[in-house]
Formats: sequence, structure tokens, C-alpha cells
Amino acid sequence: NFELLKLRCSGVSMFRMMIIACRSSLQQSTRNSFPRQLPRAGRFGEPPVKQILACLLLLVFAASAAHAEPRVALVIGNSGYEHVTQLTNPDNDAKGMAEKLTSLDFEVVTGTNLSLRDMRKTVREFIAKLEGADLALFFYAGHGLQVNGENYLVPIDAELNSYVDLEFEAMPANLILNAMEHSTKVNLVFL
Repeated sequence: NFELLKLRCSGVSMFRMMIIACRSSLQQSTRNSFPRQLPRAGRFGEPPVKQILACLLLLVFAASAAHAEPRVALVIGNSGYEHVTQLTNPDNDAKGMAEKLTSLDFEVVTGTNLSLRDMRKTVREFIAKLEGADLALFFYAGHGLQVNGENYLVPIDAELNSYVDLEFEAMPANLILNAMEHSTKVNLVFL
């Protein structure tokens, strides 16, 4: 049964399945031993020690497997805009987020105060790291626009004078989101 769970599940979901399997095993054990027979150890009605130890070992294994999964993050913070109002916090927020994610064992691709060219280069680097990752996180702090249901990230050198300029001067958020959905199992997005 454990091998079947291992094949069907991965990461956090495997960890949850292991908890469910252990919980049901313990409940079944308790039902089977009470009141028909006395349990092998502990007070009356407690499950046998061997099953508890087996469940604990499975949980430890699942926790270590979940922690070892590759996780990647893209963190962008744009503050120093050239043609629109500058922002005070996004680059600081991005630096703080990148530090925290690195401490949580994420492989972090970070960019602050990015031009369109630099933003494309940073996004390309992130997309290349998505392959084989189980979890991807995208954090963006800076100016953004939504036009006709489409979200755009605004680089610091963008000159937006008309609707047409969006395609040439801004980064479509869907470019990043579609790559994440295609490549990873779990995606977290903070805009």
C-alpha cells in the first residue's frame, strides 16, 4: 500500500495521504481491539505500539520527502520608474521576500528595478528552472495594469502612451503564469 501511495502522490499531498493512512490504520486498530480483546500495550483501548511506530516512521519519511522537493521562485520588485510615479517599497519587499524564500530552500530568481529587457531575461531564467520543480512561486511588487482582463507588469523604462504600447512596453503576466501552470504541480502567485 505504501508503494502505491508513493507512486500516486508526491510532496505535500503524499504527506497528507500518509497522515490519512496512519489515522485510518490507528482507528481500525482501535476498533478491532476494543472491546473484543485487550491491546498489546498501554491503557485499555489504545492501539498497539508497533502500528504507532510504523505510522511515525512513515510520517518522518513523508516529511523529509516533501521537504526535499525542488521549489523555485521568481521575485521582482520595481520601484525606480523613469516615466511614471516612483514607488518606495517594492524593491525592499522583493529583497525581503527573496531572503525569506532562500531560507525556506527555494531556488530564487530575483530582479529589482528591471527594464523590459532585464525583465524578459529574468523571466526566461525563471522559466528555465521550472522544469522538474514541484512548486513554483511568483512574487511581483511594482506598477501593474489590467486591460480587458489581461494583466501586465510594468518595467521601469516603460512609456505607455496608448493601449497599443502595452504589447511593446509591458510584460504580460500570463507569460509567466502559463509557464508555471505547464511545468509545476503547485503554483503560488503574489501580485
